[in-house]
Amino acid sequence: QSGLTGKNASLLAQGLSGVVNCLFTIPAILWIDRWGRRKTLMFGSLGCGIAYFVQAVATGATQHKTFDENGDLYLNLPTGPSYVVIVMIYVFIASFAMSWGPVSWVYPSEIFPMHIRSKANSITTAANWLFNFGISLVSPILIKHITWGLDLIFAIIMFVSIGIVYLFFPETKNRSLEDMEIIFGGSVWAHRDKKRIAEYDASGMLGQVEKQNT
Repeated sequence: QSGLTGKNASLLAQGLSGVVNCLFTIPAILWIDRWGRRKTLMFGSLGCGIAYFVQAVATGATQHKTFDENGDLYLNLPTGPSYVVIVMIYVFIASFAMSWGPVSWVYPSEIFPMHIRSKANSITTAANWLFNFGISLVSPILIKHITWGLDLIFAIIMFVSIGIVYLFFPETKNRSLEDMEIIFGGSVWAHRDKKRIAEYDASGMLGQVEKQNT
């Protein structure tokens, strides 16, 4: 649909997607505790949103829809916009692999108390795969009917997620399990709860200094 043709085009695209996904997961593994969960997710959302938006513009402005005898959709993009779309697909994969891909597994495993951790992680894993299944099921139908509109919907969702992470996701990097009840025990507005968390950190550091002095 994006203009990549030939007998082995599908295999080439899938193989390259896997390579990009694997390579760009490595930075997140190495530096997620330096970047922090919040910044990683917000920058990932920004990259994914830009990729979707550019793809929507390039497709919507230049597409010429046709259908074959089997009812399969072809967008028939010109060469330039076609390459733009292909590049944006890999920009999305790279942005996702560095952010939401790994953090969506790390964050839930950190935030639940011990007595419900196993059940809660099971629920988050099931929810993750359930939504993946739902999107995989619905996306081909939406692509057939609204084409570039689906990219625009996803772009809006990614941009909105930046605000959701900023407002509601507390930072959990370098935190112990005991810290989580304190971090999640305050205001639901994570961006307004920084002062309380800073006071908690200061009191903890003061206690450690007192213990060392005694």
